[in-house]
Amino acid sequence: MEKLMEKRNLGIPVTLLTFLAFFIGYAMTVNYGTILAAVLYAFVVFSFQFDDKVKAALKQSYILSFVSILVYMGFDIFNQLVVMVSPADYTYNFLQRALNNVYKFGNAIINITVIVLFMIFMILALFRKDMKVGIISNVLGEGAPKPAPVYQQPVYQQSPYQQVPPQYNQPNPQPMPQYQQAPVQTQNLQPQNLAPAQEQAPQGVKCVNCGRINLPGAAFCATCGTKLQSN
Repeated sequence: MEKLMEKRNLGIPVTLLTFLAFFIGYAMTVNYGTILAAVLYAFVVFSFQFDDKVKAALKQSYILSFVSILVYMGFDIFNQLVVMVSPADYTYNFLQRALNNVYKFGNAIINITVIVLFMIFMILALFRKDMKVGIISNVLGEGAPKPAPVYQQPVYQQSPYQQVPPQYNQPNPQPMPQYQQAPVQTQNLQPQNLAPAQEQAPQGVKCVNCGRINLPGAAFCATCGTKLQSN
C-alpha cells in the first residue's frame, strides 16, 4: 500500500504531486497569470517521467481547468453583449436587470461547481483514490470502448406450401446368381494295354551259371563263358 510520505519522484511523494496538479488547475481558473507556472510544472512532470498517477492527475486537472475557463469566457461575452444592446440608463430597464441577473447567478453557479469539483479531486488525491469524469476520460481516450454490435442472423422458416421434389422409388438391384465351378476331377489315367518295358524287350538266352541274359542266338555267356543251351 502506498504511504502518504513515500518518496517517488525527485524526493517528493506522489500524493503531494497529484494534489499539487489539481491545485494548479484550480489556480488557472481563478487567475490566468498562473498558466505559466502550470506549463512549467507539466514540463517537469513529463520530462523526468514522473509516476503515471501524477501524469493522469495533471491531464484531468488541466482539461477541467480549460473547460472552466471556456465557460467563464462565454459568460463574459454574454455580459458584454448585454452592455452593448442596453441603453445607458438601465436603472428602470427591466430587460437589463433580467440579463444581469442571468449573468450573475450563472457565473455564481459555475464558480461553485468548479470549486466543488476541484475540492473533491484534491481530497481524493490526499486519500490516494482516483476519480474519473466521463467527459475527460473520453477526451483522453481512456473511456471504456463500446462493445461491437452483434448482428443476429435471420432464421428462415420453411413454408408449409414449399414443394418437396418427388422421390422415385428405384427398384433395388438384385444380386446376380453366382455359379460355382465344379472342381475338375483328375483321374490317374494309366495305360491299360501298356506292358512293362522288360516284357516288351526281346527275350534272349539266359545263362544257367550266372543268370545273365545274352543276345538271342549267342552260343556262350558273355560274362562267365558258359555254353548256352538254345531253346
